[in-house]
Amino acid sequence: MCHAAQWLLEGEKQPPHGAAFQLWARAFERAVPGMSIKTCHTYDVFGGKFRYRCTGCGNEFARHSKSVDVERKCCAACGGRLTFVGTFERDGTPSKPRTANAYAQFVKLHYVALKQAMPGASQADVMAALGQRWREGKRIGATGNPSEEHGAKGAGLGTGIFGQCEEAVLDDDGDDVLGGHALAALRLSE
Repeated sequence: MCHAAQWLLEGEKQPPHGAAFQLWARAFERAVPGMSIKTCHTYDVFGGKFRYRCTGCGNEFARHSKSVDVERKCCAACGGRLTFVGTFERDGTPSKPRTANAYAQFVKLHYVALKQAMPGASQADVMAALGQRWREGKRIGATGNPSEEHGAKGAGLGTGIFGQCEEAVLDDDGDDVLGGHALAALRLSE
């Protein structure tokens, strides 16, 4: 506010913290009890969510992106090896790993089999086919788990998307050797 008053009301742009700025700073401090206006900030700046530590000296530093190649870079202080500590929130607590949404899980589960079933198809074509199958599954409300009700969260993760296109690979005891929703074979019924 002090800069706005200095520039607009006083018409003074330079120096940025000159007499006009100081005049308005004192006026604001009088108008708002407890407000202290300084020309330099004193708050802690969030260093970054990605933290690294030196195995030699224990020096720890942070970056806003996961940009440090720990195989190629070393500690500037001692030349020690760097290790990635993890991701952290602004308050310093470790970040909780995010779980993939239902569509991402569906793509992860079915992409390879569909790509193999569509030889020569581009990645865009495979993704378009996956999107179509996902929409079909959502439309009919399939969850992939016979015990779940139609339309439940995570719709489209199992057999309902591909109709009867998943075959379980069973061992001699009749147990699914791949487990869960893993695809053993994919037959497109088109």
